[in-house]
Amino acid sequence: MMSHSNALNRQPLHVLLLEDVPEDAVLIERQVKKVLQAYQLRVVDNRIDFVEALENFEPDLILADYLLPQFTGDMALQMVQTQLPDVPFVFITGTLDDEEMAAQTILNGASGFVLKNNIARLPNVILEVMSNYTVPNKMAVRLHQLQQKMLQQQYEIAQYQREIAAMSKEMENIRAHLENRPKDSE
Repeated sequence: MMSHSNALNRQPLHVLLLEDVPEDAVLIERQVKKVLQAYQLRVVDNRIDFVEALENFEPDLILADYLLPQFTGDMALQMVQTQLPDVPFVFITGTLDDEEMAAQTILNGASGFVLKNNIARLPNVILEVMSNYTVPNKMAVRLHQLQQKMLQQQYEIAQYQREIAAMSKEMENIRAHLENRPKDSE
């Protein structure tokens, strides 16, 4: 069995960071470097870029601020639970100083949370949440993504088949109409 630290250091792990303060993103990346030797970090600060990253970046770990302009961490968490339910999601925030609110984020499905004023805890939280995210889990996530794409494509193919059938029927009706029309007498 692969040791815990080796599992975190194979191949570059994709870390998606939802953060709107560049200085905080730098501080968070410093903490990520302490536990992940090989990683790719993508920082996004809005809903559109977050959705695009979920679809195309294929994150192994998501770190998210709780409050952003026009987008919340809760909204991001709901998206992740729908699209990538097995990917660890950790809140990193300065707004969750209320213990009850922090506990609620865990109940809502977050893997963990770290207060920005205690950012040094982040490496331990990453180790903890990533210990449950193994290669089979990653493969299950990828399989789920591919199944969703396949279902979408099957739906689109069925739509095209219905459209082709309708066009074929219309062509037959036009052909029948042309064959049955009276011919001009000479």
